[in-house]
Amino acid sequence: MLFSENPDQLIDELKDYIQIASSYDCSRIQNLLLATENTYIIALLGTKLFNRIAKDQTTFPDEIGMCRKAVANITVYENFTLLNTLLLSGGFARGCRRKYRFSLSLSGGRPETDLQAKWFRSARPYHQSFS
Repeated sequence: MLFSENPDQLIDELKDYIQIASSYDCSRIQNLLLATENTYIIALLGTKLFNRIAKDQTTFPDEIGMCRKAVANITVYENFTLLNTLLLSGGFARGCRRKYRFSLSLSGGRPETDLQAKWFRSARPYHQSFS
């Protein structure tokens, strides 16, 4: 793997290529980074060259930097929705600013934000929409 498996080091390494909070849960992104690495970098470089570069990272710092930048950016691009979604006991929520947060309760619970409450009050039942 091009990135460290240690969560603290992983965050520091990722900060060189993408904006990421120090408190981010690394377990959410580690497997995605590995999958991107396997899908794109190893497929492009070949297993033999990739293993040579990854094994001795101090000999190839420029190549490692280019590969890490590609892996970090492709991972975020391909998994943006997944990385911004929180699975909760009552449904899921998208992680963003509170004013624009969207959440859906699978159990039919009450809306969590003012924006949702306003939408639910203004929404007409489906059968009335076409009259």
